[in-house]
Amino acid sequence: MPNSNYRPDIDGLRAVAISLVVVFHVQEDLIPGGFVGVDVFFAISGFLITGIISDALERGTFSLAGFYERRIRRIFPALIVVLAAVWILGWYTLLPEDFAGLGRQIVAGAAFASNLLTYSEVGYFDAAAASKPLLHLWSLGVEEQFYLAMPLLLMIAMKRRSSVPWVLALGAALSFAGSIILVRYSQPAAFYLPFTRVWELLVGGYLAYAASHWPSWTIKLQREAVSVAGIVLIAAAACLSPAAAFPGWWAVPPVLGSILIIAAGPGTLVNRALSCRPAVALGLISYPLYLWHWPLLVLLRDPNSKGRWIVALSVVLAAATYLLIERPLRSFRLPRVAVTSFAAMVVAALLGVAAVLTDGLPSRYSPPIPSLFLRVPRPPYGPNGYESGNLAGPKILTWGDSHADQLIPGLLAVRDVQPIRLYHASFGGGCAPIRVQPETRDCADLLDSIKSNVAATQPDIIIIGALWAIYTPFNVGGLADLLEFSRKIGVNHIFVVGPEPRWPQPLRNELINVYLKNRQNGVPQRLDTYLQVDPELERSIRSTTESRGAAYISAMKTLCNSEGCLVRVGDNPGDILVWDDNHFSKAGSEYFVKQIIGQILSGYTAR
Repeated sequence: MPNSNYRPDIDGLRAVAISLVVVFHVQEDLIPGGFVGVDVFFAISGFLITGIISDALERGTFSLAGFYERRIRRIFPALIVVLAAVWILGWYTLLPEDFAGLGRQIVAGAAFASNLLTYSEVGYFDAAAASKPLLHLWSLGVEEQFYLAMPLLLMIAMKRRSSVPWVLALGAALSFAGSIILVRYSQPAAFYLPFTRVWELLVGGYLAYAASHWPSWTIKLQREAVSVAGIVLIAAAACLSPAAAFPGWWAVPPVLGSILIIAAGPGTLVNRALSCRPAVALGLISYPLYLWHWPLLVLLRDPNSKGRWIVALSVVLAAATYLLIERPLRSFRLPRVAVTSFAAMVVAALLGVAAVLTDGLPSRYSPPIPSLFLRVPRPPYGPNGYESGNLAGPKILTWGDSHADQLIPGLLAVRDVQPIRLYHASFGGGCAPIRVQPETRDCADLLDSIKSNVAATQPDIIIIGALWAIYTPFNVGGLADLLEFSRKIGVNHIFVVGPEPRWPQPLRNELINVYLKNRQNGVPQRLDTYLQVDPELERSIRSTTESRGAAYISAMKTLCNSEGCLVRVGDNPGDILVWDDNHFSKAGSEYFVKQIIGQILSGYTAR
């Protein structure tokens, strides 16, 4: 099984990988674990690249410059075309802040550091994956970082050839162990960082070395059984839930399945099926198809067709990219192809820099869009504890998740003009601010710890807020328990804030779409396109609250009327009430708290 020979079944395996990824991105419920297609790609790349490098090193023909030059010719041209096309498409479809974000993604993509950028941006309030056109380049970043390091590693290991398999095995073992450990503490770090994913490529590399140096090992395999086991493992992995603690142990089935299929050789029934012309054809365009499909799905959203026509367009563009750009340029052996590609990549990166430095090039709109739409920043939320500022006045404590935290900017504005002391108890990390079932031990401990701290604080007023809709079916017992706890520690003024208006997309985007369709009417102050609040949910929260002697504050009645819900309080940047699709901006928080602070402070008398 010499890896220098072309293996059409490996292109067929690429077709399996890209099919899993694309179907997952278009309709997740069809193949919930389709994201493992990336792991199949990793195993294939590790096998092929390690084989190429080790064979050349053993023949004494390896050139580091030549290797990187071939990688540039293989990867850069298609990527440059896609980056430029996405920049142009973003020019016409993205708002300034989103276009600036695209600029950052382009720079990271050109530098093959998309995985590092994505990891640095991970967080509860990070923009949803569906709004990042180049999110998928994270995997290309991992592969390119592998390509940079692997030749150097093998050049060192080859000085004593017997050490090569040990180096590959040790590297894979350390990386795999790191993945298993880290996924328990930071799943995003384990997912995006190269040292926890490189084992998937090194396992492929080990197979390449073993096949080249110990061919009798592969001859002894029960090839048919091995290839069937491989495809079964990949199919089983494709059924994984996206909520699985991935990668860790869950990455073993797709990687092992890929390795078994490759090790079985091209002659088995499974591998012959993978060698059929349609599969090979799809495999040959798998790289440009991977590049094209995700940005088109993000920028050309079409919920009516579920993205099917976008996938068809992606296939056409991928085939054109392969036939007109990849294949012709790959056949050239002139250094100027690599030099020109590198220079073009620098230009692409500069386009991204321009978008970032100009805050998304707002000047591209003609006539200019109102400054209201330029930026809606997320207000900072402080850590649990006391917001210093006043030494007197009632102690007001906010209790809940980010929907309680969002009241803090408004309460800080109140604190600046009248004596109140502000505390907050915030629940993060996926933990609910009330008892729910099922509940992890960590979340239960956090709830008990915060209760203990709040009891010691002895607040005068507690304001409870949460994204109630996600604790479904609504946990009446959990809220009742919290209200009773508040009474037991001596708090007589308790308020529960009901569900706020939520929007189908970031409110700024929703608002500008309405404005651009009818500019002559100006920017509306209210919209009626909000997502309806479940009336049964609100009734349940209200009845539970009032039956325990607490007061219910209806956010919907405060912000909405028959004409719709309030969306802005002025014409300046930051005056839109919601900075994403469901959290108050600073202006929104200040407006909402101003409307309800009288109710909160009424009837309070100092202890």
